[in-house]
Amino acid sequence: MSHRRVVLVVSDPNDLHANIVLQRLGQLGTAEGVLLDCADFPTSAALCLEVRGDRAGSVLRLPDWSQPVGASEVVGVWWRRPRQHTTRFDLDDPDVQAYCERNAQSLFESWIVTCPGRVVNDPYAQARADRKPVQLHMARRAGLRVPATLVTNDPFLVTRFVADHAGRVVCKSLAGTDRHYSFTSLWDEVDRERLETLRLAPAIFQEYIEGIDLRITVVGNELFPAKVVPAHKGAEVDWRLDAKQNIAAVQVPQQVGDGLLRLMAMLHLDYAAIDMRLDRDGRYWFLEANTSGQFLFIECQTNQMISMTLARLLSRPTD
Repeated sequence: MSHRRVVLVVSDPNDLHANIVLQRLGQLGTAEGVLLDCADFPTSAALCLEVRGDRAGSVLRLPDWSQPVGASEVVGVWWRRPRQHTTRFDLDDPDVQAYCERNAQSLFESWIVTCPGRVVNDPYAQARADRKPVQLHMARRAGLRVPATLVTNDPFLVTRFVADHAGRVVCKSLAGTDRHYSFTSLWDEVDRERLETLRLAPAIFQEYIEGIDLRITVVGNELFPAKVVPAHKGAEVDWRLDAKQNIAAVQVPQQVGDGLLRLMAMLHLDYAAIDMRLDRDGRYWFLEANTSGQFLFIECQTNQMISMTLARLLSRPTD
């Protein structure tokens, strides 16, 4: 019987977060950390999942590993930032290539979710949790305060919503792509002239909450709250526009922390980087949860051991 313990980190080989967590796993010495790139499968890596009678098993053979990885050896998986599966061949028919890659994805994700170890986060739970309207709905049910929000492709409803909030509204996209991504922006009257394009791409319109930005990284049942203060004017609406934020560790009330843990449980997540705002009256507002959100910029300025906590969670036996 194998006593080998493996933690798989599914991401791009150039992903700094993935490599730091692999380093932490090496420091702990309780499990082997292995970087797994979806782009290697099916061309370079081989995977077999077998169900027979009263037993089931699976084996992964990586391109640079002489020793295969059995599912029973996997104690944890970090579903960090999986790349697209690729055949790495120029097939004449794009539909055939898509067919091959989709079948590869189906087998790969099936293997991940049937591994006996902890998966952070389950790909299907994460896909559901990435829907921002779902997050807002669940956050309200978890007892968190949520700004008034309208998600629509109806220009008339947006006009009425903006009027109801005296123009103090922010606009957000529901999703982005590798080439098209938009930051959160404050409503401007110029936006009214572009409302007809909304019919093609629904968006989020939300009551603007003035206050201090909070980034609360949740790993398992541990919270790492930090405040993010932009150094430059113009990044008050979206601090990501400022590369030189001032970041400091803070505390949040237990009621808020309990609400966040309830939300994580409702979304079936073990990891998320959650954005909140603390307004001038001391109220905490939930904005969104980033299921693959970055944390190293927080860790570097606060010395919060987020990466080590994540490595411990991944290598710890499941309950």
